[in-house]
Amino acid sequence: MNVKSISGKQEELANLLVQARRNVSQFSLPDDLVPDAALEAYAVNQIVAERLGWEPLGWKIAGTTDAVRGKLQLDGPIYGRTFRRFACTSPARFTAVELLDPLIECEFFVTLARDLPSREKPWTFPETIEAIAEVHAGIEVAECRYPRKALPPLPGILAHGSASGRYVFGDRIETWREGLASVPVRLEVDGALRREGIGADVMGDPLRPLWWLAEQRRQWGDGLRAGETISTGQKIMQPNEVEAIPATPYQITIVPPASGVFNEDLGVYAADFSFKYTKVASSPATTQYSVNETTGVYTFAAADTLLSVAISYVYTVTTGKTMTVTNHIQGYGPKFELWLAEPYQGNNGLHIYSARAGKMSNPLKRDGYVISDFEFEGFANQAKKVFDWFQATF
Repeated sequence: MNVKSISGKQEELANLLVQARRNVSQFSLPDDLVPDAALEAYAVNQIVAERLGWEPLGWKIAGTTDAVRGKLQLDGPIYGRTFRRFACTSPARFTAVELLDPLIECEFFVTLARDLPSREKPWTFPETIEAIAEVHAGIEVAECRYPRKALPPLPGILAHGSASGRYVFGDRIETWREGLASVPVRLEVDGALRREGIGADVMGDPLRPLWWLAEQRRQWGDGLRAGETISTGQKIMQPNEVEAIPATPYQITIVPPASGVFNEDLGVYAADFSFKYTKVASSPATTQYSVNETTGVYTFAAADTLLSVAISYVYTVTTGKTMTVTNHIQGYGPKFELWLAEPYQGNNGLHIYSARAGKMSNPLKRDGYVISDFEFEGFANQAKKVFDWFQATF
């Protein structure tokens, strides 16, 4: 099932998606460019990945519960290609301006120790488990190349990788071989419990989506490769959705992305974040709001009509896995990617994939040269790479 060629319409869509990826931009997908079926959409996603030329990270999987598949009218889970340039380790911070309609999804990240190639015989679940190198808790910050309020039909979503985004690797789960189905899961926001469940909420076992994907790619003709990381399932938070408070009855009805179901309110701020609205049970006054957490309807005061607010909330698309974020103990050192260049007689330099700084000074000497002191150590990243040395003469 390897793709050799695509149609003119699919070619046009692939070009638009490549451009959107490279320019970090969005576009509205014309109806006549929406692929007719999932197979054509996945073919476009493959072509886009090839033309980008970016180092692959692995795959993401979504739609891993019966309830979500029924809600989204899916025949099965969906997946998309991910890229290593968008992988980092926890803790991580992103600015809002660099993200495209971000959706926060809690994940299990599964990394393979050996290939699961294409073959005539189907893979078994035990064979898939034996191919796993490690499992991490993690977060995907999913991004959409189409405006969230103008999403195309499902094949259009599949074509751009099922909202493939950025991947934050948390701690390695050392006991994953003992089973993840019974692992208790808690979602906390600012220390307050929001949701809890167990791993079995996703296809009975969080590792079953990997088995499903191995079969999909076996039938496609290329399989899965050692070192690839697969994220399985999701639970989503929508941060800071900006809406304008309408005239009477002064209500905003939340419509979650991808036909999701509103789940829980996480707070409301003024759109410029100058102050936070106070939540009340009913009859809000100015700078207050109330919310029906069954319907997702927010009610504001008449005096706040036409003001813009930023609403954060949780909605259900896939349940079962959550990552709790806490403060690190004193002495924790963040890791970062480092590029060092020396332009003398060409372009020479060093690219360190994962570094920790032990010392950095900023001297304020008024005369002579100002010499900064920067001490650091290099470590292997998730792909086991330590550094690249480059040299280019002109």
